[in-house]
Amino acid sequence: MKEIADPVIETECGADYVPLLTALKLGQWEEADQITRDMLIWIGGENTRKRGFVYFSEASKLPAKDMKTIDRLWTTFSEGKFGYSVQKQIWNSVRVKGDFNLFVQEIGWTQGPCGGCDAICSGCTGTLKRWTAIGAKGNEFVYDLKNAKKGHLPLTSALRGTYLL
Repeated sequence: MKEIADPVIETECGADYVPLLTALKLGQWEEADQITRDMLIWIGGENTRKRGFVYFSEASKLPAKDMKTIDRLWTTFSEGKFGYSVQKQIWNSVRVKGDFNLFVQEIGWTQGPCGGCDAICSGCTGTLKRWTAIGAKGNEFVYDLKNAKKGHLPLTSALRGTYLL
C-alpha cells in the first residue's frame, strides 16, 4: 500500500481519532467501520454514550467538524472509494430516480434477487444484507477495498431511519 499523508484531524468535542486513523491506514475496514460506529456514539455526547446508540433526532446535532474528520479519514485512506461524502454523491445521483432502495442497491448493501423473482428487476432492489458484530458468522457486507462497491462503507450513513448524508 502506498504511503498516504495523514489528513487534518479536527474535533469539537476532544475525540481521539487515532484508533480510526490507524485501522484505516492499515486497511482494516471492518474494524474501522466498528470504530466509526463507536465514534458516532462518543461524539453524540453523554446521553448517547450511556445508551449506546444515537437517536435519529440527534443525528443532525453531531458535531460538524467531527463528522468531516471521520469522512476525511475514510475518503483519504480508501483513495476516494469510501466515506460519507462519497455516499452523499451517490445518493444525490440516484434520489432523483427513486428512493433509498436505489441507493442501497448502488452501494452494494443488497443482494438479489429478493426471492419473489429470479432477477433484480425495476421493481425489486433485492434483499438487504445482514450485519453482524465483528468476527460473527453471517456478515454479508464487503470489507475489502478492491471488491466493495464505491460508497459501500462506512455502514453508518443511516441511523435509525435518519440519513447522515
